[in-house]
Amino acid sequence: MEASAQYRPLGGSAVSVTTGAGRLLLDEGAGEATYLPVPPNPHPLDATGAGDCFTGTATARIALGDPLADAVAYGTAAASLSVSGRGGTGRIPAFTETAALAAGHRGGR
Repeated sequence: MEASAQYRPLGGSAVSVTTGAGRLLLDEGAGEATYLPVPPNPHPLDATGAGDCFTGTATARIALGDPLADAVAYGTAAASLSVSGRGGTGRIPAFTETAALAAGHRGGR
């Protein structure tokens, strides 16, 4: 939460902070930050590019009109799937696969 508090004054209406392999902090500025689970990857190979995959997917989903929490859920699912390949372009999941993982993992929220 400390990192979120440091970034909020920079002008963002929301801040997300990765906090390791298992969860992500989402601070939407409503006075309460929420930790969201990250779907586990049973066969991680290389984490290179996972953050880029998260950012790209979440940003695209926001641009397409998804609510922030949904966009972040898709971003974490895409990032989790991406670590199954080597390097930054070793595994870029299709959105259908990303959406399925996000939907399957949301039951735990």
